[in-house]
Amino acid sequence: MAIKLQYNANENEVLKWLDDLTEGRSENSFVGWAKRVEELANQRCNENENVRVTIRHRGKVGLDFEISNKDALECVINAVDEVTESMPQFLKGFYKEIVSDLTNHKNS
Repeated sequence: MAIKLQYNANENEVLKWLDDLTEGRSENSFVGWAKRVEELANQRCNENENVRVTIRHRGKVGLDFEISNKDALECVINAVDEVTESMPQFLKGFYKEIVSDLTNHKNS
């Protein structure tokens, strides 16, 4: 005999949780991870004052990257690689695409 179970989450709680993730009110937020990547990239590049990385949150799930040069680009790639395993699953694919795009820019 098969066992079938159904669970329904409270829609309001799910929507609040999603808002918390995207707006930065959660440790695993979209914004929180962007800040971690930015801080780590700038720490890795701190020996060169001409190398700066800025990541700004745009809309619910958008990020704008401002990267001063190819050295900074490499710092961002390394920072993302360093933290990817700790990220929530829903962000790993997103950052994988970012690294792919940044790698293409680095090699062009």
